[in-house]
Amino acid sequence: MIAQLTKDYIKIGGSKKVLHRFLSYFLEGRPLTTKGRFINNIISLIIRSLMQFNFNKSPKTYFIVGQGRSGSTYLGVLLSLKRNYFFMNEPKLPWAIANPSDDLVGSYTKSGSYFYEKTDNKSKIRINSFYSFISVLTGSNVIIDKYPEMIFRRSWIAKNFPKTKFLVLYRDYKSIVASIPSWNNKYSSNRSSWWGKDNRKWNLIKKELIPKSNILKGINLNLNYVNDYEKSLIEWLLTVEQSLILINSNDYDFYIFNYEELELSLKIFIAKESSSCNDFNKVMEYFKCTHRKKIYNEISYLKYCNKELIDKSIELKNSFNRLWHAYKSNYI
Repeated sequence: MIAQLTKDYIKIGGSKKVLHRFLSYFLEGRPLTTKGRFINNIISLIIRSLMQFNFNKSPKTYFIVGQGRSGSTYLGVLLSLKRNYFFMNEPKLPWAIANPSDDLVGSYTKSGSYFYEKTDNKSKIRINSFYSFISVLTGSNVIIDKYPEMIFRRSWIAKNFPKTKFLVLYRDYKSIVASIPSWNNKYSSNRSSWWGKDNRKWNLIKKELIPKSNILKGINLNLNYVNDYEKSLIEWLLTVEQSLILINSNDYDFYIFNYEELELSLKIFIAKESSSCNDFNKVMEYFKCTHRKKIYNEISYLKYCNKELIDKSIELKNSFNRLWHAYKSNYI
């Protein structure tokens, strides 16, 4: 549904939160695989204008990071129901305007990169101005930015967003490997798919991410002849590898969300984030109304995957489970 609005959300969130969802939907931009892309030119003009002003407010910015198709949109919608929180679901048009090298899939610019090392200070000023405007307009103290790939740009984010926290979302590889090819079957075209326009995202993964990965070293795999399931598994491995590095580092503020134990993850977040849990009542009410676990038949697709990739995925899954156990043991 438009702006992720459902009957339950409208009922629980009320008119103010519904208006916020429409505002977010309008400003996020329309990516390659969606309809209504003609409106991007108008939105771009508005965003560029907003980025010229200093609105003198610096909200906290929480980035939902991790693997796409892991429930990140659902998590963002849940958290958007908290008072003074505003959720943006992959606002890649504002980010592409702030930094033209941001666009990984080719929705808005002609080139992109996973890394921000060469990004100039103007990008920081532009995106901070944009979120300052959102904060002033909506009265929100926290901006939730769901942008899974920011896991690879975390050092730049932490440096330029001093009030940042990372919401690290994890989901089992079996669900991801089933979900991405299924998404492609529904939304891809001759020139665009999950892997970008003319495979831009996949080419960037091969060029920028795989050579730097420790978990993929030594795997016997021809990257020019991998299927959609194997691509999905590789992206999962690369992303979870970075998630674990973030969690093990002392450089970042973060919360862990395990999709397989999402209710507990939310309760830990609520306990740590606010002294008044009543402020999160709508979050948990919506969760209880809407949470469903989709179960995939792993036999139908894992047989198409390289065995070494599966073995590495099991290794990372076990590593995450150890960290998750230690994280939640401090709460339980």
